[in-house]
Amino acid sequence: MLQPLFAHLRRGFQTWASMPLALFMLGFVVLQGVVMAQHTPLSYPPDEMPHLSYIHDSIRSPVALPNYTDGSIMGFKQPNYLAHPPLYYSALGVAGKLFSLNPRADYLTFRLIGVGLVGLGLVFVILTAREMRLAQGITALLLFACASVPMFSYVAGSVSNDTLLYTGMAMSFYAMARFANAARRGPDVLASVLLLAGLLVVFLTKATGALFMVLFMTGWGLRNIRQLQPQVLLRNYWRYIAVLALVVGGYYLYTRLQHGAFFPTPGRLYGNTPPAQPLDLPAYTHEYISAMWRRLHGIMSHLSVTPIEERWQPVFYAMACLPVVGWLVVRFSTPLLTSNRMAIRYFDAMALATLGTVLVHVLFGYRAYLGNGVLSGLQPRYYMYLLPVLWFPFFVLCQPGWFKQVVTVAFATSALVTFWTSSPQVLLKQHLALQELPRQLAYADR
Repeated sequence: MLQPLFAHLRRGFQTWASMPLALFMLGFVVLQGVVMAQHTPLSYPPDEMPHLSYIHDSIRSPVALPNYTDGSIMGFKQPNYLAHPPLYYSALGVAGKLFSLNPRADYLTFRLIGVGLVGLGLVFVILTAREMRLAQGITALLLFACASVPMFSYVAGSVSNDTLLYTGMAMSFYAMARFANAARRGPDVLASVLLLAGLLVVFLTKATGALFMVLFMTGWGLRNIRQLQPQVLLRNYWRYIAVLALVVGGYYLYTRLQHGAFFPTPGRLYGNTPPAQPLDLPAYTHEYISAMWRRLHGIMSHLSVTPIEERWQPVFYAMACLPVVGWLVVRFSTPLLTSNRMAIRYFDAMALATLGTVLVHVLFGYRAYLGNGVLSGLQPRYYMYLLPVLWFPFFVLCQPGWFKQVVTVAFATSALVTFWTSSPQVLLKQHLALQELPRQLAYADR
């Protein structure tokens, strides 16, 4: 009876034992998140106190849910303004109950849980790379590039539902990669279970991730419309679909009936003050793209810092863009493109989902701007779950040859330069920014 379990564990051990370099880089990125968790002052990461306040609500709630009716931010009289689904807060609230944790006093513990969630997500990233037949060295390089993005480890080391979202998205990416290879492997129960779990996490954690996964799976289905048979899919997977619909639909129906909204919130961050001379949609879109580009290399928070000096910032942008540009070149160049049609369709769906999510983000942001006059939500961290998967397509789809070698060497060089010009500077720049703050602006009970 235990023999199949031992065989499965042995195969799992052999899998990870064959990837020591990728495993080393996984530990490296996780430890980087631990350092940021330990040395970033309380309340300075984006929305950390509102997140902690919802966790506090969940600890006190008999059903481990945030107080979406009249919850307030700890230490402030302001109502909480976050409008996110509850899974992250409920999960950490249960942990807080079990171990008698106080969100304010034990904030480091909650941060380290977030680091663990990102680390778990990176495990699924490595498995996705293996499923896509990426070389171990390339996988390790891509993880190292994540360590060269200052905001990645900063978010990982903070109290934020982006950490749980990262786990759910990575789990879903891996499950979909297994489905893409199901034709050569046959029915895959593990992929079905992981996809269900990943989608439950995503749909109950953050709306932007849910939107991306809907677009991604729709795009993947459309790109494989000739191979998919709806009747067979429904017959094989109706149980998983029913569980997803029952849990997700049940929560959102309850929330709609209880609070009058699918994404309720006790208060609003910005009042209803329309701009006197509002930007039109093209101008707003230009500002959105420009702000995202400017902020890509920095740490955007309540204590924003720019670890990378201006003279090295072009190297960072080269690192960020080289695999993406290489992907576009390869995708439309038949001699360079792999013959793996399933991988091509997988990454086509990812590209369509990314563009669609950005488009919806722009439209909703513009609508909010017309109501409150604030250019808000222009932060690259909302797309953190795309790293490093966004860099996969070039390395998976490009045929071996001089072009792939040149882009790989340039990417590795720029990642190395970016890391040594950013990571050692983060804590110093953060300390200097703290020293420059007016004394009365430091966080305290009030």
